[in-house]
Amino acid sequence: MPRSSSVIHTHVEAAVRTAGIAGLTMKAWKAAGVTLPHSAGQRYRIGKKISKSNLRNGDLVFFNRGISHVGLYAGNGKVIHAPRSGKSVSYIKMSSMPYMGARRPG
Repeated sequence: MPRSSSVIHTHVEAAVRTAGIAGLTMKAWKAAGVTLPHSAGQRYRIGKKISKSNLRNGDLVFFNRGISHVGLYAGNGKVIHAPRSGKSVSYIKMSSMPYMGARRPG
């Protein structure tokens, strides 16, 4: 069982400096004792399905048809994501992309 999502949120800032979103989500959850697969599609099949109303900081939030993008829920309807490889990781409103679902690994 992973440590609390607040632990994940604590490690996000450090991970942002060193990784894109795939690496960011992997490092954040690893800090909580959970190993994640690399692809968004594989991540969408693990852990517990979470409704939008029950999102907590650190939950994996998936976007786009075919589950091609993932971010970390950051509270207040925002996620931390990287638009594409080589671009800066940033906070955006969840409504900025087509929401497909959320999972809580562990």
